[in-house]
Amino acid sequence: SMDTELLTPNGWKLQKEINVGDSIFSFNIEKEIIEIDEIQKTYLGRGECLEAVSRNYNLITTKNHRVLTKTRRNKFETFTQETLKSDRKILCTSSFINSASDVEREFLILVAATQADGYIKSGNHFEWCDKKRPVLRVEYGFKKIRKYERLLKTLSKFKGNGIIRVDDKSKEGEYRIIVIYEPDFFEKYLDKKKCFTYELLNLNYKDRLFFMDEIMNWDGIFTRRNSFLSKHEKNVDVLVAVCSITNIRSHKRIYFNKPNPTPYYVIEILYNKPHN
Repeated sequence: SMDTELLTPNGWKLQKEINVGDSIFSFNIEKEIIEIDEIQKTYLGRGECLEAVSRNYNLITTKNHRVLTKTRRNKFETFTQETLKSDRKILCTSSFINSASDVEREFLILVAATQADGYIKSGNHFEWCDKKRPVLRVEYGFKKIRKYERLLKTLSKFKGNGIIRVDDKSKEGEYRIIVIYEPDFFEKYLDKKKCFTYELLNLNYKDRLFFMDEIMNWDGIFTRRNSFLSKHEKNVDVLVAVCSITNIRSHKRIYFNKPNPTPYYVIEILYNKPHN
């Protein structure tokens, strides 16, 4: 129907707001990942509708509407609503990528910490500073000792490759850590402007929950709602998308900090208990 909501790189949109050529998120069955694709054709069906009901959703569509399902042996199959079998699992929101590969939790902490508190001397882009080979130099500065201690603990426990050197430059009352990473260390989840990428959508369900808690730990605003603020709209759009497929209620808004005309983008998160 025209009020069906579709997830796009710019948030949820109604079907009536979508046109051929627009970008939208789709699920690649062969790779089992979410990726951005282009709408090739739109279709408005008419006729008798059927309803499929589950513990977590109800689906009302025309009889010939195609539905992607997963068998007990984790095989993908497509049925029409009319031929849908009761033992099939319809793929919706969080359920369809729970089988995604795990990501080391310490790495997700480093992603959140770098986006929130990692400073790059060259401005908006990562700094390539080593003369012998390209590296990624990130400087972390904290006023709160809890952040400093959490980062040091995470760096000491990180078991993956990619960290070349860690220098603790802290003084009394001033916490500063400089980390030299391999150049592509954050490439998958942070772009060159240090914004989140939509690859976060392909984390498994538990890792998405963990990451949302972690980004609030580093850069959240704890008021009546848990909020995250950024000058980059993309950061908030990515987190809204992550919340959407994890069944976490969220709201995006824009505000201006007068007299500064620069807009700030905020995601407000209502932590109702997500379900799978």
